[in-house]
Amino acid sequence: MGNSTQFILALDQGTTSSRAILFDTEGAIVTVAQREFEQYFPRAGWVEHDPLEIWSSQIGVAGEALRAAGIGPGELAAIVRRVVRPAADGLDPATRTFQALRIYVNDELGELDRGLAAAERLLVAGGRLAVVTFHSLEDRVVKRFLASRSGRAPRASRHAPPESADEQAPSFRLLNRRAARPTSAEMAANPRSRSARLRAAVRLDTPAWEVAA
Repeated sequence: MGNSTQFILALDQGTTSSRAILFDTEGAIVTVAQREFEQYFPRAGWVEHDPLEIWSSQIGVAGEALRAAGIGPGELAAIVRRVVRPAADGLDPATRTFQALRIYVNDELGELDRGLAAAERLLVAGGRLAVVTFHSLEDRVVKRFLASRSGRAPRASRHAPPESADEQAPSFRLLNRRAARPTSAEMAANPRSRSARLRAAVRLDTPAWEVAA
């Protein structure tokens, strides 16, 4: 399709699936893509969702709809620039869109999950795990992993019943409660470090947690 063609991409977020619908300017449907995401049932009558899975499924169906319509990177960038305001820092509006697509296509958050679990299995007691992330999605994954493995994960509700007695023992001790950030001098010497976050923990002498396949 030529760059003169314009589209409207509608993102429909349901409770069990994400859907992307691509319309032309006359309102006709060009393509539709839909994908379900995991439903978690922590106890009877409760249902929970992982926001990262919802985000990943939404990015995935958006990419599928655009590919099915034959919209390439150049046209997608032009579409994004027409509808998204330029960032205050001067960053091209299309940059974050392509970053999101790259993260989904490469399964970068899934790779990070698997890498953290592997480090937990391989480290001996006293070994240190240090992770540097460069955007908030990565940092959130690492933060949640270390919070759960150190026994600091927040409970869903203060009114929730006590957790079972056989819950897994902490496998890490945090070295710092908050992520370490680059200093002003470090950012001046290396501007790309501005988004870096460092989190670290020490492996304890307890079994690695079981991870669902």
